[in-house]
Amino acid sequence: MSKSVREKLNEGYYDNKEKYPKMENFNKCLECDNKMGKEDLFCSKCGTKKDTAPKEAYDAQMKKYRDGENERYQKFKEDALEEVGLKGHETESRAWSKAWDDGHSSGMSDVLSHLEELSYVILGY
Repeated sequence: MSKSVREKLNEGYYDNKEKYPKMENFNKCLECDNKMGKEDLFCSKCGTKKDTAPKEAYDAQMKKYRDGENERYQKFKEDALEEVGLKGHETESRAWSKAWDDGHSSGMSDVLSHLEELSYVILGY
């Protein structure tokens, strides 16, 4: 028997595997590891010119994070709609939008609860 969406949520199946990058982790001198401000052109400790590599590394990490967020959202949406019986139903898009709008600020578990309630009304069981 496969696991329910709620069980997968509790186990972290839909968690983003990429950590949210913090810019301060990328604002360090490449030579001496001294922290540098956004506006600093040279390291105050060793005088090394600031490279653009940290900004590019941050942007790359942020893209990986956003891709991970999108992937988890799509997996959860597909699984939740399938579980409540609305996958392919004519009201699938509207039901998902309503459940997402009403529940996502409290977490995916609440989105699932709202979607379950809507499916009872739409499908009659």
